[in-house]
Amino acid sequence: MRDDPCHQRDEETSRGRSPAAPGGAGCGYNEGGHDEVVFFGARGTFEPFVVAQAGLGPTVFGVAERTRALLGAHRSMIRIEVRGVEYPATAWKYRRSCATGAASLNGCLTHAALHFPWQRFVLVGLSQGADVVRRALASTPEDIYCKVAAVVLLGDPTRKRSDPWDHGAKDAHAGILARRACEVSPGLYQKTWGYALEGDEVAANHHRVRGLFLSGSHTSYVHNRDGVQDRAAAFIVDRLLTGL
Repeated sequence: MRDDPCHQRDEETSRGRSPAAPGGAGCGYNEGGHDEVVFFGARGTFEPFVVAQAGLGPTVFGVAERTRALLGAHRSMIRIEVRGVEYPATAWKYRRSCATGAASLNGCLTHAALHFPWQRFVLVGLSQGADVVRRALASTPEDIYCKVAAVVLLGDPTRKRSDPWDHGAKDAHAGILARRACEVSPGLYQKTWGYALEGDEVAANHHRVRGLFLSGSHTSYVHNRDGVQDRAAAFIVDRLLTGL
């Protein structure tokens, strides 16, 4: 991988990874005349980087597709470009995997803010991807926060029930990795929406490490249980249209 983790590749690697996205090099592109939004998605643990899903993984890709459809229903001229965060997404060396993803996403945000100052960002993460998003934001300069339109955290292993953006499960138990959570800046509270399904042992953990193997509903986000993908898309579109 090149030094710039968001630099578009000239060709796909043998591991099936894609260029950052079609339409332009780096982290953004400019065709002029439109309010461009870049949708950065961090897939969940063990989800492959699939080119057909822009590297988002099936759940986050579902949110992106619903966001586009909902914007179309509102007859909005906002155009969304989707980009998957390139990182291992493995549980075997979780901390290294998560740190790699956070550095990659942080590099994308910094690159885009510098070279494409008109763009706004949507950040969506599932499971380990939610942890990646939080860690990236924690190391992102605060002057970039104003460019962040929406943050969505699904099945967040660092979830705390006291998080002001928390929705879904009413379970008071925290996520399995809540003790090492990266705090979200108060300036992003209104732009952040998190959701945990009832029975998600990763996001609302009762059985400690066993929750990783008996994860309950943690694998149900992909099936749009509770309409979670639709809810996430509705939140994103609301923030894009209202400009909060």
